[in-house]
Amino acid sequence: LIHDHHKQAWGFAPPASLTAAGRRRRLTTRIASRPTTTSEEIEDTAFYQSQNKFKNGDNSAVVLDSSSSDTTEEASYKGEISSTDDLLTTVAIPSETLESSSPIRLSLWKRRLITREDPFSIHKISSIGSTLSGFFILGVAAFQYVSGNFGYVPDFLEFPTYLFFLSSAIMCLGSVRMAFIHRRFDLTARNGFLGTAVSVLFSVFFMLWTSPFPAADIFNDIWISRACFASFVALNTYFIFDTVSKTPEILEGRRDKKQNDYGGRLFVDTMLYILPVAAALPAVVITAYIQSVLHDRLWYWSQCDYILTTSGIPFNAHGFYVQIAGAMAASAGALFVTLRDKKLISKTGELVGINIFAIPTLIWTIFVGYIFIQSML
Repeated sequence: LIHDHHKQAWGFAPPASLTAAGRRRRLTTRIASRPTTTSEEIEDTAFYQSQNKFKNGDNSAVVLDSSSSDTTEEASYKGEISSTDDLLTTVAIPSETLESSSPIRLSLWKRRLITREDPFSIHKISSIGSTLSGFFILGVAAFQYVSGNFGYVPDFLEFPTYLFFLSSAIMCLGSVRMAFIHRRFDLTARNGFLGTAVSVLFSVFFMLWTSPFPAADIFNDIWISRACFASFVALNTYFIFDTVSKTPEILEGRRDKKQNDYGGRLFVDTMLYILPVAAALPAVVITAYIQSVLHDRLWYWSQCDYILTTSGIPFNAHGFYVQIAGAMAASAGALFVTLRDKKLISKTGELVGINIFAIPTLIWTIFVGYIFIQSML
């Protein structure tokens, strides 16, 4: 139309540079003349653009997957791209380029994980301390079990226990800060990370409560124990019910949009995403009620001796070590969710990472709870 209008009004056709076709040719020439960009850099750029849009409250930010690439590509052909910048971003990131990218290198992990969300890397450093001390303690427990010496908690675990407690507490406080600041526009994700932090804090508190070390003597005052248990149980109950009530939203958010749905996907995802969270509530409530509301630490140690005498099961060691396993399982779940959100692992990797820790810990917790309740009947 512009071409015909100019020709009728002025008697000649406008220069090619003024027409839409001419602008598209110049845009294509500029893109082709740019220095070659690796698929890793392209994916990084688009990833951070989508993250910034989301942080600013733009929930329409496009997630990098094949479905979103197809949608934006179709929109560009229909003329629905509103600006040249949008067109540049869409044309420069075809899904085929991202799918054929080179293997993820260490530099990519560094760029994705070391961000301004974690100032001075306090959260990461504390998580390293928590992970190393936790694995060390559980390694000692495994060695004791294999060697047939699982009847007590060794004295040399006192320092690793304190280190695990402090580093886990600092890590959780960092998670709470980042959840409120950087996930404020996504309430489901925010509450998920807050629930994980509360779960870890409850486990490390209960670990110290069941430990034989002097720092736990502060909990000999039953009212301090009751106050701590009441706070953690109330918070855990709230966040667990919040997760269960938002099951459809969570499952849709964790759906792999690059793969077609299959029969039973919702059931499988519910079992692998929701069950590890919901199954913890009975254990939390029962143990808190029995060991704090009704009784104190002195009664707990007497009950451990009774279980050892009647059934030969060293419950004092089980009760201590299972809390460390619970804290590490919750931390691992949050870690693998974050890695997938950062586009570093697939959904399969996420589910494997979550449940490789959660399922053994759940089985262990059921065993410990059964032995403890049975001893009271």
